[in-house]
Amino acid sequence: MNEKTLITWVQATRPQFFTVIILPILLGTAIAWRLQGIFLPLYFVLSLIAGVFITAGVNVLNDYFDHLNQTDEFNHSPLTPFAGGSRMIQNGVLTVTETYRFGVILLLIAISIGSFLVSVRGLPLLWIGIFGVLSGYFYSAPPLSLIDKGLGELLIGLNYGILVVLGAYYVQTQTLSPIAVIASLPLAGLVTAILYINEFPDHNADKQAGKNNLVVRLGLTSARPIYAILIGLSFIAVA
Repeated sequence: MNEKTLITWVQATRPQFFTVIILPILLGTAIAWRLQGIFLPLYFVLSLIAGVFITAGVNVLNDYFDHLNQTDEFNHSPLTPFAGGSRMIQNGVLTVTETYRFGVILLLIAISIGSFLVSVRGLPLLWIGIFGVLSGYFYSAPPLSLIDKGLGELLIGLNYGILVVLGAYYVQTQTLSPIAVIASLPLAGLVTAILYINEFPDHNADKQAGKNNLVVRLGLTSARPIYAILIGLSFIAVA
């Protein structure tokens, strides 16, 4: 694999979104250290790797399914790092089949690491992992296409906020804590806001393709105050 090919595969994963998985893992781990004085470096690193791979896989598969429903084909808005997809299929960089296989491989790697963590740390991780993988895959995949049903924003906040923080805490301590859940709420709001604000540039394409996320359902004008509410609630939760 030459350097150009490696860069291509990395770009296809949309690494600019990796912070949304890294931050909650850091938070959950920090809470474990603060409350119980526990920090297990190996499990922390494995959690990070699994989290990055599952996020990468979901991003790639989202591009694949957005191609199938023509969302990205309809999108003629200026491309930004956080909106409009990776454009790997549309620009002929990766084929449709390559994109799907790559996304599945990334998820399988994450599942493999997650399975190891379940075996050494406990079953609660299994239920968190199953929910995360299935909701991530069916975020844009038929027949569920959860984003089309207006559930995408809720799932992003739940997965990348509450569940990841709780999972990272459990990996370290093998216990579940309501404090970890409460501490995750501001981050859940901010992560949801990141997704939400990036639905605005894609509004016209999403609407044309039938991708009925919250911005499409509310309309651009009515949807704008929701972003301010998400940010405001996140800061209130911190206080």
